[in-house]
Amino acid sequence: MKIDLTIEADEDIPKPHIGIAINWHGGTLSGADTMYDGIETKSFKKGTNKIRLTFNKLPLLPNEYNIRIAMRMNDGETPLIDSKIIDHFAIQTRMKSLGIDGALAEKIAEQAISPFIPYEWDFGDGDTHKFNILQKAESIDKLFK
Repeated sequence: MKIDLTIEADEDIPKPHIGIAINWHGGTLSGADTMYDGIETKSFKKGTNKIRLTFNKLPLLPNEYNIRIAMRMNDGETPLIDSKIIDHFAIQTRMKSLGIDGALAEKIAEQAISPFIPYEWDFGDGDTHKFNILQKAESIDKLFK
């Protein structure tokens, strides 16, 4: 899933922090946040700025979802855009078509969440940053062995 954002800035904004979340009725399912990821964004120039966030291999179960965005100044605290829903989407398929055909499969799909999803930031200048929490978790796990 690719999320393309066009941000119209009234003035130059030095290296803002951007957070994008995929939510469902049970809360936040997954998300990407440049501050948590340790990614330094490019400064926004006054006018039009473009960002793309790509979630790779989005293993979502049938359900309704929304996309939420928030943006903060580079101090990590001063809000530029308060958290708000910017889009909705739905995955519409039967669990049986996914190879899951148990008696409670459809009911479980309504209540289940998907695993962490790898994603990639693109700030419009060819500079991309890939993030995969599963790889980071494996690295952390090695420290404790």
